[in-house]
Amino acid sequence: MRKLSLTSALAALILSPAPAYAGDLVVTLEKVESAEGSVLVGVHTTSADFPDDASRMAGQKQPAAAGKITVRFPGLPAGRYAIALFHDVDNDGKLSSNMLGIPTEGIGFSNNAVGSFGPPKFEAAAFDAPATGEVTQLIKLTY
Repeated sequence: MRKLSLTSALAALILSPAPAYAGDLVVTLEKVESAEGSVLVGVHTTSADFPDDASRMAGQKQPAAAGKITVRFPGLPAGRYAIALFHDVDNDGKLSSNMLGIPTEGIGFSNNAVGSFGPPKFEAAAFDAPATGEVTQLIKLTY
């Protein structure tokens, strides 16, 4: 077995791809109507399934609080993401809607994106997370 020389080892190290460092995502939710239930926040990575669970790469469930809530996702790899969230007032883990399919619980998306006749497209809600540091999203819930 042949040992790598120091020069070869250094060259391999220099030419290898750099690791994707991670930063923090801080999501602040505004206009939470009540302290009932929970708030579910999902961070999504792909456009095809947004905002379905198949595209969710991280999620958190926080107790609801009237007014403002902050949720932190530490160590998020650099990349393009979109956030979908809802205020699960009845705490059943599902977004409740009326007979027409219109949500009856508060919803929100990154960039405060809105859709017509459904959720917004991934690109409307998408943002870039840097390799280091912190990225913030301020999302106003709509009921």
